[in-house]
Amino acid sequence: MRTIAAIVLGHLAVGVALAAPAPVHIVVSGRGEIALLVPSGWAQSRDSGAPGGVPTLSLAPQSGPTFSVMVTVFPAGEHEGAMDPTPIRAFVGEAAKEAQSQAVEKKLLVRELPDSGGRGFYITATDRAPAPGEWKYLTQGAVGIGGAMLVFTILTNDGQEAVSAAALDMVRRARFQLPATST
Repeated sequence: MRTIAAIVLGHLAVGVALAAPAPVHIVVSGRGEIALLVPSGWAQSRDSGAPGGVPTLSLAPQSGPTFSVMVTVFPAGEHEGAMDPTPIRAFVGEAAKEAQSQAVEKKLLVRELPDSGGRGFYITATDRAPAPGEWKYLTQGAVGIGGAMLVFTILTNDGQEAVSAAALDMVRRARFQLPATST
């Protein structure tokens, strides 16, 4: 019985470790910033590409089985209608078409991201033949937030459903903050 309790407590501790967020801020071209609550235990790196490029946050485990989460922020001026759900849904629909040829699923459905105010959509796909070292599962989507569009990609393997759920929750809970004004 103690062994069962220890296993249950161990699993709960892992869940708590995944859920404990750390704030990360991504600047949106001088308009403000996106605040993401990144789960603890996830290493992060940033890339803004060429000068004036769009920022991308890459997340991976600090230890354990690999996964990859990438979040890129496009200011609304570079992606018209970022707050309007119609072009966001269409953008994710195009991603579904691109992923379809390698997917096990016969049709990739564009789903609304719960609690995103109707401005977030995503797809999930299973790679029919992942090469060694590649990921089996893809979750990809976009969310309109504060005059910007967050585009995200989540790559996982078997047994990493909690990673996908935590990443979707992180994106769903993202908040836009205006830049601080100096007095």
